[in-house]
Amino acid sequence: MKRYIVNCKNVTTREEFYDLLEKKLPLPDYFGRNLDALHDVLGGAGFTLEVRSFGLLRQRLERFSGALERMLTETDEESLNFRAVIKE
Repeated sequence: MKRYIVNCKNVTTREEFYDLLEKKLPLPDYFGRNLDALHDVLGGAGFTLEVRSFGLLRQRLERFSGALERMLTETDEESLNFRAVIKE
């Protein structure tokens, strides 16, 4: 399974996070830049997503990072085609 690495060490806003995803991942043009849309796309993605520097993201975007972590965990559990790896 292909592995994509997204390092959040320089991410300070939600917009920067989505910019980083669009740069690093093969997301469709219609991607909606929200967690529901990300869940839908990742569920059938066929790759592993490794999110690095999650501790920094948690410090900077506390509410968003919590929702993101829950969504990634749920998508990983629900999908046979996607794996999430969260690294502090």
